[in-house]
Amino acid sequence: MKKCPLCAEEIQDEAIKCKHCGSMLSDAPPVAVPAGVMAPPHPDEDKQLLYEGSPSWRAYFSSYALIGLFTPLVAAGAEWAALRYGLAPLYQALAILVPLALGVVAFFVTSLVRKASRVRLTNRSVESEAGVFSKRIEVMELWRIRDVRYRQSLLDRILGIAHIDVYSKDVTTPYLEIIGLPASRQIFEKLRDNIEIQRQSKRVMGLIE
Repeated sequence: MKKCPLCAEEIQDEAIKCKHCGSMLSDAPPVAVPAGVMAPPHPDEDKQLLYEGSPSWRAYFSSYALIGLFTPLVAAGAEWAALRYGLAPLYQALAILVPLALGVVAFFVTSLVRKASRVRLTNRSVESEAGVFSKRIEVMELWRIRDVRYRQSLLDRILGIAHIDVYSKDVTTPYLEIIGLPASRQIFEKLRDNIEIQRQSKRVMGLIE
C-alpha cells in the first residue's frame, strides 16, 4: 500500500488513479478522461476568467422606459398649467425645461449606476462590484456555493438577457443576484461546472441544483 500524494489516502501500489479523490498519479502515464466525465481539479490550475462586464442596458429597460415616458408627460403637464394660469413667458419656458432637465439627470444617473456595477466570474470565485462614489466589492468562493440558478422572465427572453441567482454558505453573502447577463447558457454552464470542480477539490459533498 502507498499514499496518494494529493489526498494522503492509502491506495494500492499498482494504482494509477486515486479511488478517493480521483486524481491521476504523477508517476503514471496520462489516461484520457471519458467523454462526459469531469476532469479532476489540479491545485496548480491557473485562474481563468469566465466572464466580466456590467449589466446590459436592457436589464434597466423598465427604468429607461419610465424616464422616457414620464419626462415629456410631466413637461407637457407643466406647460399646460403655466398656460392655464397665465404665467409669464419665462415661467412657461421653465415649466418645460425643468422636467426635461430632471429627465436627463435621471437618465444619466441610471446609466452611471449600471456601469458602476460589474461582475467578474472566474474558475475560482464570483466577484461583484457596486457603487458610484463609494465602492463595495463582494467575493464569493465557488466551493462555498451550494446552489446556482438560471432565470429568465418573458421580458428577459424578448430582450435577450438572463439572471443568475447564486446561493452560498457564506454568512456575510448568502445570496447574490447577477443581472443583465447575455442570454447564453454557456456562461451559466461554465460557472456551474467550475463550482462542482472547486467543491470536489475541497471535498465538499452535495449536488448543485
